[in-house]
Amino acid sequence: MGPTVHAGLEAGSPGAAGRFGLESGGAAGRRGADRSVGRPGLGGRSVSLAGFFGRAAAMAGFEAPEGSNGPEGSGGSQGPEGSRDPEGPASPPSSASGRPFWGVVDLHAHTIHSDGELVPAELARRALVQGYTVLGLSDHADQSNLENCVAAAVAAAAGLSGHIGLTLLPGVELTHVPPAQIAALAARARALGAAYVVVHGESPVEPVAPGTNLAALEAGVDILAHPGLLTPAEAELAASRGVFLELSVRGGHSLGNGRVAALALAAGAPLAVNSDAHAPGDLLTPQLQRTVALGSGLSAEDWRRVKAALEALADRLAARAVRVRAVCKNIQMQKNYE
Repeated sequence: MGPTVHAGLEAGSPGAAGRFGLESGGAAGRRGADRSVGRPGLGGRSVSLAGFFGRAAAMAGFEAPEGSNGPEGSGGSQGPEGSRDPEGPASPPSSASGRPFWGVVDLHAHTIHSDGELVPAELARRALVQGYTVLGLSDHADQSNLENCVAAAVAAAAGLSGHIGLTLLPGVELTHVPPAQIAALAARARALGAAYVVVHGESPVEPVAPGTNLAALEAGVDILAHPGLLTPAEAELAASRGVFLELSVRGGHSLGNGRVAALALAAGAPLAVNSDAHAPGDLLTPQLQRTVALGSGLSAEDWRRVKAALEALADRLAARAVRVRAVCKNIQMQKNYE
């Protein structure tokens, strides 16, 4: 596509090869474009967990509009790169929740509960050391394993909260779901207790069903992952619905980053820079996250605005998760007295 769409589009294509996959041919190197699903699930116990957290989500009024107040504080480590903007002031601003502003907020990562390599506790620990302040668990799901994936993420966030030095958010990624079923499954995921819903967008390196991007945007999911050849109309819809469009760090998926960034900036749609991590080596650092943003065509000031919006989103999602955890404790206390 020519440079008339946005000046940043050209900046997103060259000069960020290798890991970012921003040059043509980036799909070949990493295993992330083709996944080998088939990890064992949670078994019978997860079914009961799904019912438990689904009841908690319903009691918490999970579908209600959310405020912007954050959860319990989650300062955490500054990581090897430090939690500050490499080109910013010596004392960068903090988020509303008190997190260091330039820590990594990454809302797209996978665990052994789909096709990732690590249990949530180890993934969270490794993320903290890398400089994360917020990590979202978003394992791949469709109709067959939605309850298990959401229950696992909610249980991990509830069990690890307050013990790991970062904010852990329970989410899910609806993956290769027929477009006509996305809205219903997204609503079901939220009812089960997912703090946010990601949809696996029309990546340029996977045979995702046409219409997936549009269906996800119309459903008002939280994040549209690696949307590939996004259209201007879809970017405008993302802006009106408040759906975050992902700039992916994952090889192959990231081939559309320049286009997505340009259209999002033109339409005023929110952006997220996510790792789509499946293994320890996929995790970000603050410097790498910023580099991917700038390599996709964002200016330094664009990135500051994107980061501020991500921090605000993380606060809203964490507030949702806190409410569900509180209701879970009340349900458990009731059971103990029965």
